[in-house]
Amino acid sequence: MNVDFLDLAGVQAVLAGQDTGTISGKFVLMEKDGSLVLIMGKISDYPYHANLVAKYCELNDIPSFWEKKPDIYEIVGRKYQISGGYFEFKGDSRIASFSGASTAYGRYDIVKMRISVEALSIFRKIRVICR
Repeated sequence: MNVDFLDLAGVQAVLAGQDTGTISGKFVLMEKDGSLVLIMGKISDYPYHANLVAKYCELNDIPSFWEKKPDIYEIVGRKYQISGGYFEFKGDSRIASFSGASTAYGRYDIVKMRISVEALSIFRKIRVICR
């Protein structure tokens, strides 16, 4: 399965060992035609899961609009299944945890999240917890 990753939170620096601090925020998992997209951002920059969807659409020229700002961002012809939750990366202990749900898009699928992190090489040297 093809998996794309958009890091809007700076987690790659933590996962690469360049930062030993803790980063937390929100994530969105989007699925379309058997491909997955994992988008992560700090809550201070992306207070709603919809902000992450909007940024991804903006960067990829995907026709989309605010259905109910700031809660729901829709993709035209919505062929995407969207879900979300929260993340925390602890650089010192090399642990990444995913949990919770998006009020607007629903709870993420743990199996699809595991598929995503297993497909992305940056997650291979850390412990991943999905709750």
